[in-house]
Amino acid sequence: MSVVTQSERSKVYDGYLSFADGFPELPKKRFVGLLACQCNPTLRTLDTTVIRCEPNNIKKLAKAADKKQQAALVADASPWLIELEDTVLFPEGGGQPSDEGRLSALDGDKIIVNVAQVQRHGLDAVHYVDKPLAVGQRVRVDVDWDRRTDLMDQHTGQHLLSAVLEHEVKLDTLSWSLCPRPQLSYIELPRIPTPQEIEYALKRCNDLIASNSKIRVSIALNDDTSGTRPDSLPKDYRGGVIRTVIIEDLDENPCCGTHYTSLAALGSLYLSPHTTSVRGTNARLYFCAGNRVREQLSGALEHQRDLTRLLYCQPEQLVERVQQQMTTAKDALKHARSLREELLPFLSHQIVSSAKKAENGNTYALFVRYASSTNDNEFLADLTRDLQKGSQANATPSLVALAVCDSAQWNTNGGCLVLFGEKAAHVEAAAKAIKAEPSFTTRVRGGGKGRYQGKLSSATDAWSDSDAALLERILAEAVVST
Repeated sequence: MSVVTQSERSKVYDGYLSFADGFPELPKKRFVGLLACQCNPTLRTLDTTVIRCEPNNIKKLAKAADKKQQAALVADASPWLIELEDTVLFPEGGGQPSDEGRLSALDGDKIIVNVAQVQRHGLDAVHYVDKPLAVGQRVRVDVDWDRRTDLMDQHTGQHLLSAVLEHEVKLDTLSWSLCPRPQLSYIELPRIPTPQEIEYALKRCNDLIASNSKIRVSIALNDDTSGTRPDSLPKDYRGGVIRTVIIEDLDENPCCGTHYTSLAALGSLYLSPHTTSVRGTNARLYFCAGNRVREQLSGALEHQRDLTRLLYCQPEQLVERVQQQMTTAKDALKHARSLREELLPFLSHQIVSSAKKAENGNTYALFVRYASSTNDNEFLADLTRDLQKGSQANATPSLVALAVCDSAQWNTNGGCLVLFGEKAAHVEAAAKAIKAEPSFTTRVRGGGKGRYQGKLSSATDAWSDSDAALLERILAEAVVST
């Protein structure tokens, strides 16, 4: 891998960069817009010098940032900030996430510093790193090339797709999102494109890739008072330059990101035929480019193979087999619900029959059931309804506690609890006692007015015999205390 030094770098501008006012004398300390990674996106490494190193004062920086930057800064745990004379690590911007990489000291202790992200602060590219380096230290900057090429694939692919849709389909791109690998990224459009428009855009994009259409960048000095400042330029980017990415014979668009010198580097672009409606009539159109196309295909084939093994069928039979499974599951669920409905009157009778009477005449009942088939809030709601409105309604105890969980040896879903009764005061007294009981304080979470609904906080917990004894005591005390 070659290392491009400061004096040699002028060679890389030919054919890719052009300057509106002629080739300028570039400053030694590069600012965002003229970084090495932006002047030559194929550079993987660069020798440069540390010009600033300070602790990462997250609170101070986050206060001055907008919400998006604030989230990124607060989430970042890198303790040091480093600024270099120049860098091949792209700072987040233009919809393109930050590069990652490392800095290697070229003399002294040969320290290696990991760069978690790079952020733009005004015109400066600030590296978030795990170790400090001395100001004046010569370093070699290496970019995570696999990550960079993936980001460049998607960003260049987005420019191509948006250009084809804008100029040839008359659909403007409102925004876009470069999603984490290996997901599909998307652009947002003002309406849902037709299947014919999607098919046309897909073919046209890949034809342009195959034709080796060239990409270049035109640079002009940014005059904030001239009226030529693009709306897309961040408000805190003052001075600097305006970069326009040009796809040969197709499109010109302001952008600060890293792009290939030719569409051929993408290899291919995939466009999903499925869209998502958002914000009224807007729609998201999903795409990927470069290696993600292969990754998407490999992933889809892997999922297909797994499904054919699970369903014992050929790929062309998958839809039919899944429909059969869905029908079977629906019928089984309907049958199970029918059985549960038949079970409810018997359980209601059991609860009423087991009710106990307090000294003041109020009655209470505790029902505990260990069965995965009835371990859910829906079952408790059905049982409560049957007790209050079914054949046992006139005999329902003054206060009832219903507790369910899986069988003890197979418990993986925790447990549920419901309290209800004739008087809200009884329910509130029992709920208050449950919250105060040391055995339940950390294990049971719940609440409600007039009707208490709770659950065991751990999915592997279950109601024990001692829990049942405590609940019965709480019920007995609640019906006589109010």
